[in-house]
Amino acid sequence: MNLKKVITPVVVAGSVVLGAGSVSAYTVEKGDTMYEIAKDHSMKLSVLAELNPQIEDIDLIYPDQEVKTEQSGKAAVPGSDEKANVT
Repeated sequence: MNLKKVITPVVVAGSVVLGAGSVSAYTVEKGDTMYEIAKDHSMKLSVLAELNPQIEDIDLIYPDQEVKTEQSGKAAVPGSDEKANVT
């Protein structure tokens, strides 16, 4: 699993976090799906999608693409009952 911390302004659900807010990011590997990434990070697919507005179609992600998995120390939302078929 390729995790790294980056510092960047982030817009999530209408909120803007500026300055020293930190973001955890996962680098997509071949065969990954947004559903599996969400599950691996103990969060709902809908939350992962909200953190990644740059991903217009959650059914279409690419190797080496970065997916934000946590923002500004917010805890992930436990559980996930949502599924998406990603190819």
